[in-house]
Amino acid sequence: MTARTLDGKAVAAAIKGELTTRVTALREKGFTPGLGTVLVGDDPGSRWYVNAKHKDCAQVGIESIRVELPATATQAEIEAEIDRLNADPACTLYIVQPGRR
Repeated sequence: MTARTLDGKAVAAAIKGELTTRVTALREKGFTPGLGTVLVGDDPGSRWYVNAKHKDCAQVGIESIRVELPATATQAEIEAEIDRLNADPACTLYIVQPGRR
Protein backbone atom coordinates (compact mmCIF):
# COMPACT_ATOMS: atom_id res chain seq x y z
CA MET A 1 0.00 0.00 0.00
CA THR A 2 1.40 3.41 -0.93
CA ALA A 3 1.15 6.42 1.30
CA ARG A 4 -1.25 9.16 0.35
CA THR A 5 -0.79 12.77 1.34
CA LEU A 6 -3.89 14.43 2.69
CA ASP A 7 -4.22 18.18 2.26
CA GLY A 8 -6.00 19.04 5.50
CA LYS A 9 -6.60 22.66 4.54
CA ALA A 10 -8.24 21.67 1.27
CA VAL A 11 -10.44 19.10 3.00
CA ALA A 12 -11.45 21.64 5.68
CA ALA A 13 -12.27 24.21 3.00
CA ALA A 14 -14.44 21.69 1.14
CA ILE A 15 -16.29 20.73 4.31
CA LYS A 16 -16.85 24.38 5.24
CA GLY A 17 -18.09 25.12 1.73
CA GLU A 18 -20.63 22.30 1.91
CA LEU A 19 -21.68 23.33 5.40
CA THR A 20 -22.13 26.96 4.31
CA THR A 21 -24.48 25.78 1.56
CA ARG A 22 -26.50 23.70 4.02
CA VAL A 23 -26.69 26.51 6.59
CA THR A 24 -27.79 28.96 3.89
CA ALA A 25 -30.58 26.57 2.86
CA LEU A 26 -31.73 26.31 6.48
CA ARG A 27 -31.71 30.09 6.87
CA GLU A 28 -33.80 30.46 3.70
CA LYS A 29 -36.38 28.18 5.35
CA GLY A 30 -36.43 30.40 8.43
CA PHE A 31 -34.19 28.29 10.68
CA THR A 32 -30.89 29.66 11.94
CA PRO A 33 -28.65 27.16 13.73
CA GLY A 34 -26.83 28.44 16.79
CA LEU A 35 -23.94 27.06 18.85
CA GLY A 36 -23.65 27.86 22.53
CA THR A 37 -20.35 27.39 24.31
CA VAL A 38 -19.81 27.29 28.05
CA LEU A 39 -16.14 27.78 28.89
CA VAL A 40 -15.37 26.97 32.52
CA GLY A 41 -12.03 28.30 33.77
CA ASP A 42 -9.14 29.52 31.68
CA ASP A 43 -7.48 26.39 30.35
CA PRO A 44 -5.48 27.54 27.28
CA GLY A 45 -6.38 24.46 25.22
CA SER A 46 -10.07 24.78 26.03
CA ARG A 47 -10.02 28.50 25.27
CA TRP A 48 -8.33 27.83 21.91
CA TYR A 49 -10.91 25.14 21.06
CA VAL A 50 -13.88 27.35 21.97
CA ASN A 51 -12.44 30.31 20.04
CA ALA A 52 -11.95 28.05 17.01
CA LYS A 53 -15.59 26.91 17.19
CA HIS A 54 -16.82 30.52 17.21
CA LYS A 55 -14.56 31.35 14.28
CA ASP A 56 -15.84 28.32 12.35
CA CYS A 57 -19.43 29.33 13.09
CA ALA A 58 -18.84 32.83 11.74
CA GLN A 59 -17.33 31.40 8.56
CA VAL A 60 -20.31 29.17 7.74
CA GLY A 61 -23.17 31.36 8.95
CA ILE A 62 -23.99 29.69 12.26
CA GLU A 63 -24.84 32.04 15.12
CA SER A 64 -22.81 31.59 18.29
CA ILE A 65 -23.38 32.38 21.94
CA ARG A 66 -20.42 32.50 24.32
CA VAL A 67 -20.69 31.93 28.08
CA GLU A 68 -17.60 32.10 30.28
CA LEU A 69 -17.53 30.99 33.90
CA PRO A 70 -14.68 31.03 36.42
CA ALA A 71 -12.92 27.80 37.34
CA THR A 72 -14.60 28.12 40.73
CA ALA A 73 -18.08 27.77 39.19
CA THR A 74 -20.20 25.19 40.95
CA GLN A 75 -22.01 22.36 39.23
CA ALA A 76 -25.26 24.23 39.92
CA GLU A 77 -23.94 27.40 38.24
CA ILE A 78 -22.83 25.44 35.18
CA GLU A 79 -26.18 23.67 34.98
CA ALA A 80 -27.99 27.02 35.29
CA GLU A 81 -26.14 28.28 32.20
CA ILE A 82 -26.99 25.07 30.36
CA ASP A 83 -30.65 25.52 31.33
CA ARG A 84 -30.50 29.11 30.03
CA LEU A 85 -29.04 27.90 26.71
CA ASN A 86 -31.68 25.16 26.48
CA ALA A 87 -34.39 27.81 26.87
CA ASP A 88 -32.84 30.11 24.25
CA PRO A 89 -34.35 29.44 20.79
CA ALA A 90 -31.20 30.89 19.20
CA CYS A 91 -29.15 28.02 20.69
CA THR A 92 -29.70 24.74 18.87
CA LEU A 93 -26.73 22.94 20.39
CA TYR A 94 -24.03 23.62 22.93
CA ILE A 95 -20.71 22.39 24.24
CA VAL A 96 -19.23 22.68 27.73
CA GLN A 97 -15.46 22.98 27.82
CA PRO A 98 -13.53 21.50 29.54
CA GLY A 99 -15.42 18.56 30.92
CA ARG A 100 -15.25 17.98 34.65
CA ARG A 101 -12.69 15.45 35.85
